[in-house]
Amino acid sequence: MFCRKCGTEIAEGSTTCPYCGTQTKNANREYVSAQIDKIKNSDKLNEVKDEVKEKVSSFKKPTKPAIIAIGAALAVLIIVICAVSGSGSVTSKMKKALKENDYQSVQIEYSNAVTDSSKLKKVDKLIADKLNDMIKDIDKFDFKSEAQINDQAIDVWLVQYGTLMSAGKTNPYYNSNDFPFCNCISINNQPLWTELCDRIRSVEDYCKGVAYYNQTDYYSAIESLCRVSQDSGCYSDSQNLIDDSLNLYIDAIIKEADSYMNSGDYETAIKTLDEASSRFKNNEGLMVYIDTINKKMSEVKTKHADSYATKAEESFKKKDAYSAVSNINFALELSPNNATYQASKAKYEQYIPFELYKEENILKKDDTPFFYNSGTANDNTNQENVIGFNVAATDTDVKFSYTYKLSKKYDTVSGTLFLPNKDKDTTNQSYFVAYADGVKIYTSPYMTAGVLPKDFKFNVSDVDTLTIETYCIKDDFQWFKSNVYISNFVAQKEFK
Repeated sequence: MFCRKCGTEIAEGSTTCPYCGTQTKNANREYVSAQIDKIKNSDKLNEVKDEVKEKVSSFKKPTKPAIIAIGAALAVLIIVICAVSGSGSVTSKMKKALKENDYQSVQIEYSNAVTDSSKLKKVDKLIADKLNDMIKDIDKFDFKSEAQINDQAIDVWLVQYGTLMSAGKTNPYYNSNDFPFCNCISINNQPLWTELCDRIRSVEDYCKGVAYYNQTDYYSAIESLCRVSQDSGCYSDSQNLIDDSLNLYIDAIIKEADSYMNSGDYETAIKTLDEASSRFKNNEGLMVYIDTINKKMSEVKTKHADSYATKAEESFKKKDAYSAVSNINFALELSPNNATYQASKAKYEQYIPFELYKEENILKKDDTPFFYNSGTANDNTNQENVIGFNVAATDTDVKFSYTYKLSKKYDTVSGTLFLPNKDKDTTNQSYFVAYADGVKIYTSPYMTAGVLPKDFKFNVSDVDTLTIETYCIKDDFQWFKSNVYISNFVAQKEFK
């Protein structure tokens, strides 16, 4: 054993040189041991190397025996450095596996690190970096262009991550445990993994929404797009598409409702508009849009109500009370609390003809008339809304009378008196007499062979009850050819 300073041979096991007082080989070993421990517990291996070099360089030039001793110590140090460097290969291998998106290699390196907390910490850090990169990448990927032709555009993005993300999807959406990479996610990386999987789910909804939008299925588009999360890179465009889809959905509903309105099917038209709102109301995910859809539907109903109220007034000016009432009724279906519409309806209904040819409108009768939707007159014309009254002979005290309640609402009574074609050769003369509150006010023409249909009209202003008595001047005993036939027999308030 030699002193590292003066080179003098000293006793084995000495800690200091008895000649110059310098620490000996045993002290050097203690120093090296301390440095090894420091290396093992430090990630800054190069700094340790530099520190050792600096420490060694500070030694004074030793003699040959001292150099041999120092060389032995450095050899030990190199062995330790290599051992520590060998432990770092797990990190380099994981970096390579992650870069190549090779799940099998990632899983092996992850499994090797699980039992060593220091290794696991480094591996987790690399995986966390990978997850962060994937989150950034999915947010900047152009899914809109791809979704135009593929509602599973997410698969195009996933394929670049090889076997890490090669999922075996068992339902319409990917789940976090569908991806092999999930087996290498520690509890520390679980929040990042959840965030990435949420992004993937949002992209799936976004792509489905784009596909539905392109297929003009706007309700389904809104249903999918509203599930896109706010932190997704697709969120901003999903909101724009929702706004467009809402407008287009409403336009489509209006167009459908208009087609029913134009065909006169007002009930289905209103049902179509109401169901447009109820679909959103009954879908919890779409409830956020119910105020918007209700507002728009209300605007549509108001607009259409106004247009039908205008049509009603135009019909009334043309003295078409039926059409006026029909249009204002539909306006009230759309806007039931509109006082103006209610007043218009009351006004129009005054001019609806009171249909005297209907049995339910007869207040009192001595015999039951007979009713036909139509009949052919002796001039071969078609007569609609026909009522036939039984008659009594004029040379007897027997009378057939039919009474109506007019309640002073009407101004005139009109109709067409005719002889049926089947009775055109009768020689009997049939006619009727009208009484207003018991006072005779009108006697009709006589109908017999050769007399063609005749229109009639008489005044009933301020008349409460109208009674019609029917007679026949018989020339033979063919009573079945003697009845009084009237078509479109109505009481009417005159348009002013």
